Amino acid sequence: MTIKSNDKVLIIKILNIQGQIISTVKNYNTIKLSNIAKGMYLLKITTDKGIQTKRIVKD
Repeated sequence: MTIKSNDKVLIIKILNIQGQIISTVKNYNTIKLSNIAKGMYLLKITTDKGIQTKRIVKD
């Protein structure tokens, strides 16, 4: 999965619905989802301008 942003992406965290961190990627706009189970997750994207949280579903 590629994160498109006009801002520099510093950290991407994948969290499960319980808030546990599943994976962390630093200084990349791409994150692999092949190693996580199907389900609903939160992406916490930290850029040089702030933090955004997005919900994704892997099926």
